[in-house]
Amino acid sequence: MSDVDELIAVVLPDVALPATDGSTVRLTELGTGRTVLHASEGRFELPDAGAALVGVPGPELARALGRPDVDGLTLVVHDGRIEHVFASDTPPVDVNAWLREHPA
Repeated sequence: MSDVDELIAVVLPDVALPATDGSTVRLTELGTGRTVLHASEGRFELPDAGAALVGVPGPELARALGRPDVDGLTLVVHDGRIEHVFASDTPPVDVNAWLREHPA
């Protein structure tokens, strides 16, 4: 078990973060269903993944989750609760595969 696996099942905190598209995203207002939070630098695309994608700065999300030591994460969030955690260097194709193998 990795040190970030302890984030699985954690409810997202009520904080607003800048999104990579220039908007602001409040974590408690992501809505129902699945959202992928990609918290790292660089572009990340999830074609046909069946989940919304939101990009946020890695350090800010890590601080909001009480994990300032983590540089970047990709989180699968379902109904406001963290369902799965990927390392920031996980390729989008692997995230897509996981989403297809674990339908909501």
